[in-house]
Amino acid sequence: MLILSGTVQLNEQAEDGRVIDISFCGKNDLLAWLSIIDGKANNQTITTLSQCSLLIFPIVLMQNLVANNSLLASRFLMLSANAIRRLSQARAMLSLPNAFHRVFVQISMLSAGTDSGSTSLPKQQDIANSVNTSRETVSRALQMLIKSGVLHKVGHQIVVKKADTLKKLAMDGPESIPLAKS
Repeated sequence: MLILSGTVQLNEQAEDGRVIDISFCGKNDLLAWLSIIDGKANNQTITTLSQCSLLIFPIVLMQNLVANNSLLASRFLMLSANAIRRLSQARAMLSLPNAFHRVFVQISMLSAGTDSGSTSLPKQQDIANSVNTSRETVSRALQMLIKSGVLHKVGHQIVVKKADTLKKLAMDGPESIPLAKS
């Protein structure tokens, strides 16, 4: 699947049914791309977080198209590389020792590439699971960003008011810029 518009949440499950990874994907992200390469089943569940348009291809058709069309194979490799980079960013984020820093990185990643600076946020519990912290920590980090004027929140929509500040917080952590305490 290729996401043409919208945002989805991917939950990867272990064989015993436990959710072991949560990630978020948006426009131009390729889903289930490893299945095109190795033919194995996808062990992820996909939940839409906003209205989405998806381009869905049968695996066998995609495998044949990628194998026999160099232009499509090149595009597929670019989309695959983007997916690998996103996974690497998520892994690097999880290595950060400060939970607020991880939340800032995740919010920055979720808002990246939005034309209007507005994006739908996943549930706080899902963000918490994706950054390995508590829902309460996510709530405190969001409140800190809102009180500092970095974000404006209406329901599940956030609008990034100070993109440069959010980027700096994501790069350097909460100590880099004094924020309003909650």
